[in-house]
Amino acid sequence: MRRALREFIGALRPELRLIEACCVQEAQALAAAERPRMVLMDFSLTGGEAFGAIHRIRKDAPDCCVVAVSVNDDEAHRGAAAAAGAAAFIAKRSLPEELPGLLETEISALACAARLQGEVP
Repeated sequence: MRRALREFIGALRPELRLIEACCVQEAQALAAAERPRMVLMDFSLTGGEAFGAIHRIRKDAPDCCVVAVSVNDDEAHRGAAAAAGAAAFIAKRSLPEELPGLLETEISALACAARLQGEVP
């Protein structure tokens, strides 16, 4: 799944730097160290509870847009992800349709914020 997702995102936006984690603990450590703008948190990552990881990532990187990704597309998972601080929820079966728009929205928002803060001309 990670390889396919990396290739999909790379084809959409080759200029993005992608960082991968193999488990929840590594995802949390990378988020704290790298301060990413966006995290796709796959609920099937090994080594812990994804909802708690979303909460900790948002605590360590408050400007990070965390997107919950799960094979379980039900209200319980969507609600728990939102309660943990996820900005969005995408069912794995819907990734090809929903992820491109979400990436564009987030990238546009970041560019706008950078212009407002005088970081780019």
